[in-house]
Amino acid sequence: MAPSIKTLSARFDSVIAKKVRELMTGKTDPEDYQSVKTWLSQCYNRPSKKELIMEALNEVIGGYGVEVLRGRYVDSYHGDIQAAYINTGDTYSATILLDHETGDFHVTTWGDWFEANERKRKLV
Repeated sequence: MAPSIKTLSARFDSVIAKKVRELMTGKTDPEDYQSVKTWLSQCYNRPSKKELIMEALNEVIGGYGVEVLRGRYVDSYHGDIQAAYINTGDTYSATILLDHETGDFHVTTWGDWFEANERKRKLV
């Protein structure tokens, strides 16, 4: 599930909000972005579609890379990674976060998401 344009526009300008929404909903291919093309050229194993989307979103919003939040719960694909988020330079600045448990994208801060999920997911 992807946030609405209205939700995205509250945190990002309207041009960026539209690009973000189109990536999240599959209307734009993440491989249209140079950062994704470069990453894929360096990969032995192909990243998942959502990982490619996160890399493209990082380029769109001008982030400092995709980072992860880890917990004690482990699954067969993500290991102990509970969420991926775009580093925007501050714990409480607006970002895009991909929740690996639900597969949903969120517009939040990684600090707020961490606090809300710390006990339930045993985050570290």
